[in-house]
Amino acid sequence: MVGNGFLKNLEFIGRYSRLQTPEGAGWESTQTETTVGLNYWISWRQVIKINYGFITSEGGHDAEEGAGEQKSNSLFVHWAIGF
Repeated sequence: MVGNGFLKNLEFIGRYSRLQTPEGAGWESTQTETTVGLNYWISWRQVIKINYGFITSEGGHDAEEGAGEQKSNSLFVHWAIGF
């Protein structure tokens, strides 16, 4: 319902996920991820996606004993074409 062609092709996105592995396992960990982004539809079958993610994890087989909470951020730029 927007008259501007550029704004009409924008799509805001958001995602939340949580992973909790079995307690007592050698790889026991808890991880949460929140992602926000923007999609721009070039055509009905072509999209450019820009996403920024915030990841918080605790435990896992790569973590040192008593390391506590680890945080990381990521930026993704993705161009997709459908046939």
